Amino acid sequence: MSSSPLQILLVDDDEDEFVLVQRYCSRFAARSAEVSWCGTFEGALAALASTTPDVVLVDYRLGGRNGLDLLREATPLCRSPFIVLTGQGGHEVDLEAMQAGASDYLVKSEINPGILERAIRYAIERRRTEDRLNHLAMYDTLTGLANRVLFHDRLGREILHAQRAGTSVGLLFLDLDRFKTVNDSLGHGAGDELLRQVAARLSRVSRRTDTVARLGGDEFVLVLGELKSPTLAEEVAERVKAAFEAPFELDGKVAHVTASIGLTVYPRDTSDQTALLRNADLAMYSAKQSGRNRVQWFRAELAVRASRRLDLENRLRHAARNGEFALHYQPQIEIATGRIRSIEALLRWRFDRDTLVPPSEFLPIAEDLGLMPDIGQWVLRTALKDLATLRADGHELHHIAVNVSRTEVTNEWAQSVKKILAETRIRPSSLEVELTETDFSADPVGMRTGLAEIHDVGVRIALDDFGTGYSSMASLIDFPIDVLKLDRRFIRDLSADRRAERMVQGVVNLCEGLGIQLVAEGVETDSQLEFLSAANCPMAQGYLLARPMPLSALAERLKASAE
Repeated sequence: MSSSPLQILLVDDDEDEFVLVQRYCSRFAARSAEVSWCGTFEGALAALASTTPDVVLVDYRLGGRNGLDLLREATPLCRSPFIVLTGQGGHEVDLEAMQAGASDYLVKSEINPGILERAIRYAIERRRTEDRLNHLAMYDTLTGLANRVLFHDRLGREILHAQRAGTSVGLLFLDLDRFKTVNDSLGHGAGDELLRQVAARLSRVSRRTDTVARLGGDEFVLVLGELKSPTLAEEVAERVKAAFEAPFELDGKVAHVTASIGLTVYPRDTSDQTALLRNADLAMYSAKQSGRNRVQWFRAELAVRASRRLDLENRLRHAARNGEFALHYQPQIEIATGRIRSIEALLRWRFDRDTLVPPSEFLPIAEDLGLMPDIGQWVLRTALKDLATLRADGHELHHIAVNVSRTEVTNEWAQSVKKILAETRIRPSSLEVELTETDFSADPVGMRTGLAEIHDVGVRIALDDFGTGYSSMASLIDFPIDVLKLDRRFIRDLSADRRAERMVQGVVNLCEGLGIQLVAEGVETDSQLEFLSAANCPMAQGYLLARPMPLSALAERLKASAE
């Protein structure tokens, strides 16, 4: 039981009722009470604007005004529960009081100390329960911040206020960079602790009038109201970005986490509340694409880009079924003889009659949508069928190389590869799967398991873009690498940088020592080819030798080469 007395406000135009209520309250058994009195509607409204009593007892009749009118007008001012008192009974008055938001309704002639104490205790507890439920409905349980529901309500209120006051509203959309890495490496408990610490830092650097909300996952938003200039929003955003400079301590370990921040302003960027959130989200996504850990303003072209991406997503889901995908093939040349020994299958997407979408644009989208396993199976099956066709026409090719995404490499993928090899009657040694150094380092354990299964039956493994990552040398030890493809940037710099020449010669020597076949990518000039030949590099591909081409053109090229 609380030691402080209950604070009760009686609103009644009859002072005798005040004396009577004081007498009743003096006989409360569980807790003492102090009663204040207001005899007018206006006085009560003013009192409730400055104080929050534990309970308000209000007479149904207040001269020319109604006690329920006071209840309705006072609700935005305070959270005190109301008990309506009346001199007469009646279910109509009872129902009207409860519909207006009263916690209880008492007939004056039936009141005694026990009834009044029980009604007050019930009203207070009911209001506490309502507050708890409202908090659960409006606030994020993990961080204590406003949730999505309350965020939309606050944003709408700020926009209405800005319309009346002629000010601006800033919206800041924040997403943690590489949050999944924290969850995967330290566990979900550490991830939850990180979110709580982020919430605390955001609350400290935001203004008192701002709303900080968590939309879900690692996404946070700040509603910045009453902005006299959009530059004020950027100042807040920079403070938020700076709040991530100090490391986070999680379960005794230190984690350095940054954030990508999108920023938009009402009404400069849009007058629509839904569009404002979308703009901030697009700006945040642009910040991530630009390298993360930065603040990005919304720009109109971001919406155009997002519309194109959505169109690409919808079309991409049906591209394979509609026959929009095609494979082009780039020959790999044996430098010593100039003969085509192998080919690399390259995926193309004909978006419409005049547009070929580059793989760099649609493959990341396919990965995000989880479409790569299906697309990868189509590529593999089509490439092996085309290889079988070329061989049936008498063209000698050692193998065909197919690019594989790291999201595909699983035990199920390995089983699928072996099944397609059997269907097309292609020897496993005729297939080469290419992955980049980044792919190898993303999930080394899972990658090693999936690749070992197909390598054991004879499929060749190629490390593409060698030299662009930080652990390429380790990949040569940790994985069953048969082929190394030297990245084009080393070939590009051959004529201008002696260090590039020494690097290429060193890689040639390394591959000879390890028994790994080397293919130089991006050969575009005669001088580059001459150097590779002098360095004893065995294989090359590039625009100087042959551009990617459809199957029919490749067949003609192979025929001419043989002749």
